[in-house]
Amino acid sequence: MISKTALVNYLLLLLLTAVFILLFFTVNLFFPGLAPPGESITLSSSFAFISLTALAIFYSGSAKNPERSVFVTFIALGVKMLLSFVLAMLWFLVFKNRGTDSILMFFVLYLGFTLFVVLSFLRVLKHNTLKEE
Repeated sequence: MISKTALVNYLLLLLLTAVFILLFFTVNLFFPGLAPPGESITLSSSFAFISLTALAIFYSGSAKNPERSVFVTFIALGVKMLLSFVLAMLWFLVFKNRGTDSILMFFVLYLGFTLFVVLSFLRVLKHNTLKEE
C-alpha cells in the first residue's frame, strides 16, 4: 500500500512536470525556437520518470525498514544520478541536441527535478527518528 506522504509527493511530481511543460510552452510563445514543444515534453517526462523511480525506491525502502532510511536515500539518489547520466548521454550524444537551448533546458530540468527529489527526501527524513539501540 502506498503511504499518504508518497502519494502526495507523486502528485506533486506530476504537478511539477506540468508546470515545467507549461513554462516551456510559454517561453516558446515569446521566444520561438528556444524551447521546442516536442523536446520540452520529451525531456520533462524523462526527468519525471527518473524522479519517480528515485521516489519509489526511497519510499519502498524507508517504509520496510526505517533504520536503513539513510542508506536507501543514498541508493535512490545514486540511481537518480546514474539515470540522469544515461539521459544526458542519450540527449546530447545520440540525439545530437547540442544547441545552447537544449543544454539550458536540460540543466534547468535537471536542477528543478533534483531539488524536488532532495527536498522530498529531507521532508520525510526530518520526520523519521532513528531509534536508539
